[in-house]
Amino acid sequence: MKKSKKSYGFTYIEVIVVMAILSIFFGIASINLLKVQRSSEMNAAISILISDLKEQQTKAMTGFSGTLLVAQDYGIHFNENDYVIFDGSTYSAGSESNFSVELAPSLSFSSVSFPDGNVVFEKGSGEILGYSPGSNEIAITDETNSETVNIQLNFFGVSSTNR
Repeated sequence: MKKSKKSYGFTYIEVIVVMAILSIFFGIASINLLKVQRSSEMNAAISILISDLKEQQTKAMTGFSGTLLVAQDYGIHFNENDYVIFDGSTYSAGSESNFSVELAPSLSFSSVSFPDGNVVFEKGSGEILGYSPGSNEIAITDETNSETVNIQLNFFGVSSTNR
C-alpha cells in the first residue's frame, strides 16, 4: 500500500484570486488618495488667496509695504490660472513690483466679477474700490471633478466661501 503524499502550498488559482482581490483594494485606496490630494490643493489655493487679499488690504490701510511706508492703493489682478499682486489703483502688466501666484495645474479662476478682474483696496480705509453689490465674487474651479468654490468679498474686504 502506498502512502499518500501531502502537498503544502497554494495552487495557481488561489494565488491569482488573492492577487485580484489585492489589486481591487489598492485601486480603491489610490482613488481615495487622489480625492484627498485634489481637495487639499483646492483648500490650499483658497487659503493662500484669502491670505493675500488680507495682506493687500492691510498694506492699503497701514501704508506699510515691507520696509517702506507708502500711502497708496493695493490690489490683486486675476488671470485664468494665476493672480498678480500689485501696488497702486490700476494693474500694470509690466511693473517690476508685481508678484504672480500660480494656481495648481488642475485649478483655474472660472469667474471674477470685479471690474477688469481687479480687486483694489483703497489707501487708508482698506475698502474695495469700485465695489457694487452683486459683483463681488471670485470662483475657483477644479477641472478634474468640476468642483467650484466661490469666494465672496463685501465692501470692507471681508471674505466668505461656500465651502
